[in-house]
Amino acid sequence: MNGQTAINTVVGAAAGLISYAFGSWSQELAFLALLIALDIVTGLTASVREGSGLSSAVGALGLAKKGLTFLVILLAHRMDVLAGTNVIMVAAVWFYIANEAVSVLENFGRAGVPIPDIIRDKIAVLKSKGGVKDDVDTR
Repeated sequence: MNGQTAINTVVGAAAGLISYAFGSWSQELAFLALLIALDIVTGLTASVREGSGLSSAVGALGLAKKGLTFLVILLAHRMDVLAGTNVIMVAAVWFYIANEAVSVLENFGRAGVPIPDIIRDKIAVLKSKGGVKDDVDTR
């Protein structure tokens, strides 16, 4: 097997796995992947700025959580397949989009990027309604 055939085989297998896991790669999934990447980068930036440094244990836990996010979405898609719907996965993806967007905004605040008061207030409301402990100051 030459190099090009090996690359084609790997890409084809990955595409088949993605298709099985998520049905197709939608714009919602692409946006979620972008937010996850932004969350990782802004989280690293915020940690460095705060002087807490980088921890491989914390980083590994964070990456594991991101992986579990996609596992939940995979399960939601398979539930959609069983139910003959296209609602469960979309709802799960939008839940994680909202979650990651809030996390990215929090990281911006931790990194010293000014956040408008109205956005900071909305984050606080979302946290209080969701029962999330406010352990990160977004100022």
